[in-house]
Amino acid sequence: MLKKILIAGLLLQHVFNASAQHYYREGERERRRDAEVSDDQTYGDGFKREHLFIGGNLGLGMISYSFNAGLSPEIGYSLSQWLDVGALINLNYTSSKGRSLL
Repeated sequence: MLKKILIAGLLLQHVFNASAQHYYREGERERRRDAEVSDDQTYGDGFKREHLFIGGNLGLGMISYSFNAGLSPEIGYSLSQWLDVGALINLNYTSSKGRSLL
């Protein structure tokens, strides 16, 4: 059972790493760089959906007589190129089993 969970965790990690990559089409990188230079002018013009970001964390841990699981969703907003604000909630579950000496 532990091997199946380990293999599933490793596969899940590879899926997240693969989806985090961004491949540029020809000429897209230069257009993006030009847009970043002009972004300074767009930060003070009120609320923009493209400045929102979401993320989070998932944690799992197992030892002989205990199990830990955690989830931390996050949402934030970029106020400028160097300043972001956000909110994060940590949800944790822990269980442990007492070891019998008999």
